[in-house]
Amino acid sequence: MLRKDASGKVDSGRTTSTQQSIVELATELRALREKSHRSLRELQHATFASDSSLSRYLSGRTVPPWQVVEALCRLGDRDPAELRDLWERARQARGKQSRAARISSVPDASAETVPTRDIPPRDAIITACGQIGYHPARTVLGLLVAAAAGGLVTAFVWRWRPATRWRS
Repeated sequence: MLRKDASGKVDSGRTTSTQQSIVELATELRALREKSHRSLRELQHATFASDSSLSRYLSGRTVPPWQVVEALCRLGDRDPAELRDLWERARQARGKQSRAARISSVPDASAETVPTRDIPPRDAIITACGQIGYHPARTVLGLLVAAAAGGLVTAFVWRWRPATRWRS
């Protein structure tokens, strides 16, 4: 049966040798979670990892940092040293997968780059700026107010400075 993995690529359901250690680690971590009888929300406080990160670790999509594995081992009453070798193999396997993905994603130098869409019109850019909280009119107004305030402070300092006269 064909299914899509987390990156959207079609997966045949078979695990390769590089993925095997990642799957094994995820299985061990899920067993530790079940043994601790805690939810992901409860585990996030004990492991200092967010519940979404824990979900990725337990599903095998991401290899967790060693500190998370240690914390889960403590909660599941297991010696962390038992999982150290498996964690290192999973981390190395994930690194091999990442390097392979980076190499395959490098564009071909001989391929001609063609823009896939036109440059958005001015209205679309202004709408996008408004969605991220950038308002050009407010920025200009803020700069004008700051300049006016600076000018007033300078004028008062020059106007009310102590009069000093040099005598020769």
